[in-house]
Amino acid sequence: MITVAFDIGGTFTDFVLYDAAAGQSHSLKVPTIPADPSVAVLEGLEEVLAKASTAPGDVGTLLHATTVATNCILERKGAATLAKLELVSAL
Repeated sequence: MITVAFDIGGTFTDFVLYDAAAGQSHSLKVPTIPADPSVAVLEGLEEVLAKASTAPGDVGTLLHATTVATNCILERKGAATLAKLELVSAL
């Protein structure tokens, strides 16, 4: 099973891809674009998958963390709406 985890920070977005069957991991750090953090997420996912020679459909688990949102909560700063999630099924 392949797991990809990423954390959106204020300066960088960090990625780790772990292939349990092969016992290998790949990591990546890309700059976060504060005005649109999704750009770093999409670029980073594409890059870490390519680095590991892995197709998107081979990913069994995707884990998301966000230091930016955590800091907004702790510091009581930021927008009233933290996130809008949209899940799309390919089925």
